Amino acid sequence: MLRGPKWDWSQWTTNPYYAMVIFIIACGSIPKGYDEGGYSASVKLPSFAADFNLVESNWTHDKSGLANRKANITSFNVLGAAFGALFALYLNDRLGRLHSWRLSCVVWASGMFIQVFSSGIYGLLLFARIWSGLGAGALTVVTPLYLSEIGTVA
Repeated sequence: MLRGPKWDWSQWTTNPYYAMVIFIIACGSIPKGYDEGGYSASVKLPSFAADFNLVESNWTHDKSGLANRKANITSFNVLGAAFGALFALYLNDRLGRLHSWRLSCVVWASGMFIQVFSSGIYGLLLFARIWSGLGAGALTVVTPLYLSEIGTVA
């Protein structure tokens, strides 16, 4: 009869605080998906389109200009995320993983806050998209690094 390896479960301790920290840190990659998937759909909302002059009947320039405006709102987050991911490498070495994670969360949250209150101001919305992208991109780098460091050795 074949038996698998015997596990020593005595070394495993359940620490609720440790589990909560791991869960919260692991949620660090959610902003990237939320910004790309969830926020991109808001361009189709009638109230959003009216606030940022994205309604085709009100648009006074050519149709490609309107398409570019919608594409910029959607994609400027990715631009910020690319630079945020690169900058996170430097931050991780200088500040450490946990402080980099905290700073990235603050940058992302402040960018989202600015987006909420950029009602009708197109330039401010684009800045906020880039700013929140910096934080979201940095979180995609910092989160796996931090989780790999706090994990137990195999």
